[in-house]
Amino acid sequence: MSKAKHTALQIISIIISMLTILSGGLTVNADTINPEDQISPLYATISNTATYMSINGIKATCYASVTADYSTSLSVKMELQKKKSNGYETIQTWSASKDGSFLELSKSRNINILSDYRIKVTFKADKESVTLYKYP
Repeated sequence: MSKAKHTALQIISIIISMLTILSGGLTVNADTINPEDQISPLYATISNTATYMSINGIKATCYASVTADYSTSLSVKMELQKKKSNGYETIQTWSASKDGSFLELSKSRNINILSDYRIKVTFKADKESVTLYKYP
């Protein structure tokens, strides 16, 4: 084999090796993806929501708030739901509404400590609506 061919083969081998090494960095392995990264909806008006529920003895405390990007019509509907054999039943409903960019609602109620509960919260801002569930 001539010296020119041998040099050309060495250069081609180096190029192929470099491409192989560089392309390996473009591969995403499943174990590098953070499992806590979740897809979240992007809303045009609602910028943040918060829900909280705690049970202390026979008292359930429920909280919800919504923040909008601009002043608009806001509402929060919070339902305290008790677990039944076939799902959940609403046992108490609270609502609040106003014009502005922030609205919060905090309520408490006595409950049966032997039952399971959650809150269902529906947030509305302008024409957007979001429903979330929170467990204690």
